[in-house]
Amino acid sequence: MNSYVVIMAGGSGERFWPLSRMQKPKQLLHLTSPDASMIEEAISRIEPLIPLERILIITSEVLRQPIIDALPHLPPENVIAEPAKRNTAPCLALACSVIEHREQGDALMAVLTADHFIGNAASFRRDITTALQFAETAEALVVMGIPPTRPETGYGYIHVAGSLSEDEVSTVDAFKEKPNFETAREYVLSGRYLWNSGMFFWRTHVLRDVMIDVLPEVGLRIADMTRCIER
Repeated sequence: MNSYVVIMAGGSGERFWPLSRMQKPKQLLHLTSPDASMIEEAISRIEPLIPLERILIITSEVLRQPIIDALPHLPPENVIAEPAKRNTAPCLALACSVIEHREQGDALMAVLTADHFIGNAASFRRDITTALQFAETAEALVVMGIPPTRPETGYGYIHVAGSLSEDEVSTVDAFKEKPNFETAREYVLSGRYLWNSGMFFWRTHVLRDVMIDVLPEVGLRIADMTRCIER
């Protein structure tokens, strides 16, 4: 089964103003490397694992051409503009429909970010491989958690059922929204919480089925979008 990477890169960078602008948000800035923008780094991290022809970037109409210009080695048809900003779920539904059209069926899908600093790329790729393998065999929705290093009120948390150990795949008990400082401190001290990385892994048909169940107004449109692409 083929694996695809979907990089969400539609943010307009309001929180990083004044360095970022609407037409040049943080994913297009050289913030963590003098030689590459954050989105270039995101591509170079994953390219040893997934070929360029199966790396998709979902962005806005305003940013589509700047991203194409920044990534000359990526097929331009792999930079896909949303017709309107509708937050995460419709963005992933669009990506799912594109992948299922190209594969004419099921595929593995890794949802990654365009604006994270990741120091150890080799370890990151190993974790992605583990997550994709689990998503394929267990037909589960998989989220990547980050061990917290401090009480952080700016991130969401994942409450994990059972103990945590390195390289372990655990069951998610609950997702927690951004807490206040005291709650965040309790989360960290408990050893049962991870930061929510916003990176996800699944088979496309699993995502579609779950969306139809819990968000039918979006999930039921995936097949419609696939048919529109075919035209």
